[in-house]
Amino acid sequence: RGRAMDARVDVLAHAVLLKVRRGAATTVIAAPRSAPLGAVLYANRTRLRRVLDVDDDWDVVEAFVRDGAADVRAPVGVADDFNRTSSVAMEALEVTLACRKSSSSSSSSVVARDGDAWAWMWRECRDYYFNALKESTYGTFASASKVMSMSTDAMDSLYEAVVKGDSSAMTRAETITGELRLGKKRGVAPTRAYATTVGEDDFGSATYVSAPVRARWEDGRAMTVGDALATFGFDVARVDRVVSQGIDVDLTFDLMKTYDALRHVDLFLHLVVRLKKER
Repeated sequence: RGRAMDARVDVLAHAVLLKVRRGAATTVIAAPRSAPLGAVLYANRTRLRRVLDVDDDWDVVEAFVRDGAADVRAPVGVADDFNRTSSVAMEALEVTLACRKSSSSSSSSVVARDGDAWAWMWRECRDYYFNALKESTYGTFASASKVMSMSTDAMDSLYEAVVKGDSSAMTRAETITGELRLGKKRGVAPTRAYATTVGEDDFGSATYVSAPVRARWEDGRAMTVGDALATFGFDVARVDRVVSQGIDVDLTFDLMKTYDALRHVDLFLHLVVRLKKER
């Protein structure tokens, strides 16, 4: 009980191959696990225009991972974790892209209401990242002021490092600003757990819960990953597999040490939880 993951996994140092498809055309993009999917598409918009014939006359963008609609604002790493049906990584994460004109959209769509649609998607992804960072920081420090008080230059540097997967730039940005390390830290691990069923690994329909989880029980025992999932209401007996940052996570792992090793750049521990089918 309480086994640990002691080594810090630098998620910014790894890339996921995206095989982006639109109609019969495809292109392969190396995307940092840290980057939002939409930000990767934005950064490669010139290639998408040339290879996939994506024009600029659209106001809705949707991406489908393994036929399930994926939130383009979510990190590439989370989408990749849904794709890992075994301990062996897939060659590439297949993404089907749909950019269209429409008066209505699903909850997983990003809708441009004014101006440049590509720029709108970029802003949506950026806002989504900093909102997550505010939430996790509030859970850790009981205040989001450390994020809200960051200068524009500091926020730009931090987000650019996230999108590019530049670990050196991320370290410099955090060192220079210092905002995220000030204050009295609480003994919690901001955690997001995504529920999916074995054989029905649909990123778009997955439900998730998000909350700071305390590091220890009242009697001083360390909280495990399994304990954390139980506090979220998961039936731990139904858990078949847990994946975070492409790594299998055992239910007996110490939660806080797992958080320190595998937390994402939004300071959340993202856990993709595969549940056995109910009989």
